[in-house]
Amino acid sequence: MIRYYRLSIFSSNKKLGVIAGVAAVIAIIVIVGFTATDFTSNSILSKSILVNVDKTTYQRADIISITGNVKSNTENMVEVFIKNANGKKIWNEYIHPKSNGDFSTLLIAGGNDWNSNGKYILTAQHVDVKNTLEFSFSV
Repeated sequence: MIRYYRLSIFSSNKKLGVIAGVAAVIAIIVIVGFTATDFTSNSILSKSILVNVDKTTYQRADIISITGNVKSNTENMVEVFIKNANGKKIWNEYIHPKSNGDFSTLLIAGGNDWNSNGKYILTAQHVDVKNTLEFSFSV
C-alpha cells in the first residue's frame, strides 16, 4: 500500500507568518515603550540638571518629594521654586547639593496662593541652567 503525504507549504508559511507577527508586535511594544519615555516620577533631564517629583498630581496637605542631581559644580546652591496656575511664584528653597550632585527636599502642598486647581510649574535652577516640570494641584 502506497501512502501519499501531502506537504503543505501554506501550513509552514502560516506558522512562519504567526511567529513573524508575534515578533513584530513585541518589537512595536518595545519601540513605543521607549519613545513614550514614561518618566513616572515626572523627570526632566538636561546636560546639567535632573529634577523629579514623586507624583504627577497633588492635593492640599500632600507631601511633595523633590529630588534631583546636578552634573556640574556642586559648590553652588540649587534654587527650586514653584509657580501656581496663575504664574505667581508661591514657594522656593535654596538647596546645597551633596558632593555627588544629589539634592532633595520635602514640602507640604497648600498654603497661601495654592488656591486654584490647575497645572503648577516646578523649576530647578543651578548656575545658568534650569529645568522645569509640570504637575497638577487640586484644592
